[in-house]
Amino acid sequence: MSVHVPIVLKPFDSFPFVFFVAPLRGDKILLVVRQYIFQSKLVKHDATPLCLSQAFINLVCKDTKDLSLDLIVAEKKKLQEELFARIAVGDVVEGTVKNVTDFGAFIDLGGADGLLHISEMSWGRVESPKKVFNVGDHVRVFIKDINDTKIALSMKFPAENPWNGAAEKYAVGNVVKGKVARMTDFGAFVELAPGVDALLHVSQIAKEHIEKPSDVLKVGQEIEAKIVDFNEDEKKISLSIKALLAPETNESEDADVADVDIDAVAAEEN
Repeated sequence: MSVHVPIVLKPFDSFPFVFFVAPLRGDKILLVVRQYIFQSKLVKHDATPLCLSQAFINLVCKDTKDLSLDLIVAEKKKLQEELFARIAVGDVVEGTVKNVTDFGAFIDLGGADGLLHISEMSWGRVESPKKVFNVGDHVRVFIKDINDTKIALSMKFPAENPWNGAAEKYAVGNVVKGKVARMTDFGAFVELAPGVDALLHVSQIAKEHIEKPSDVLKVGQEIEAKIVDFNEDEKKISLSIKALLAPETNESEDADVADVDIDAVAAEEN
């Protein structure tokens, strides 16, 4: 029975993989993928065996002697140290999506994985990371924090912050349009832009009494309203549809005006 000898190959630039080989007759060896170090999604376990010549292996790997697990771990640690030596908080880096979960995505940076939390994927609202990313996607992110060997990533670039210039755009008195994002018993939250939500209080929806917003509004509905309050520090905006409605006319005053004989008044003045 052939003894499988682990060797380290580098078929994808700086991403090393662990392969196990077993000698065959002649100058052939059996190459079988048994496990991975970094890119688990690029190489499947127990992939179809490949027959390669010893000469080819010698070109790729300097030494096909038995490499211990310690050496494999050391190789991984070396790449990790090289990565941490060249990155810092605030750096913009590129990576590949390695895994996607309900709370975020793990990005392979070439030596270590960084976590892109769901709250850092966009200035807007993200319902599920799995609707945004697929394994293997190439992404551009910046390093938000480094804690020991943990890397926190973000795609919320400061220059793209939707609150930049908000004081002018959402000044009190401005009329804006938005979509109802969600509702509560006390009001509806309206998305004015990705990452900018405003509160339309139930008392500001109409002149008549409304029990709850869902009685007259629907999620996804586009509405037009006036800005009645803006707090940039707390990132709070208040809206009013009622402020756009024409003031109610006084029926008694209308009646008095209607009863006046304009011709008679004009004759008396002459």
